[in-house]
Amino acid sequence: MLDFEIGLGSSVHIVAVARWCIAVSLIIGFLFANPFLILTPICVRGLYIIHTVVDGVPQMRTTINVFGIK
Repeated sequence: MLDFEIGLGSSVHIVAVARWCIAVSLIIGFLFANPFLILTPICVRGLYIIHTVVDGVPQMRTTINVFGIK
């Protein structure tokens, strides 16, 4: 399990993990020559799990909406 600090620390962790997630997704995507199909599910799933742990369901839903999934 990942440890998250309550308060300001949690948002920093979310940004850091989101950037790592996007970077890994892009690398995998280019290896398979189709970045977009691979990028979206990995990032959405990663942020979905992180927000569930840190902020609960309401914040999790807003993150998914940013990706255009409602």
